[in-house]
Amino acid sequence: ASIFSAIGTLRDWILSSFSEDLAGCLLTAYVHAAGNVTVSLFNPTVSSVNLASGTLRLRFTRSV
Repeated sequence: ASIFSAIGTLRDWILSSFSEDLAGCLLTAYVHAAGNVTVSLFNPTVSSVNLASGTLRLRFTRSV
């Protein structure tokens, strides 16, 4: 999913978190273009996963 962010710039570091259990899934985020963040959820397990509704949080750290 793509998310608009007024503060995200290329080369920024992003820490992503989700308020509920990820049930073995991997959550990643990166700045795709200035102002656009791509968030991915990967399920490496062999079973289907249904996540509960929750809050996605992103923390940006400027690259020097």
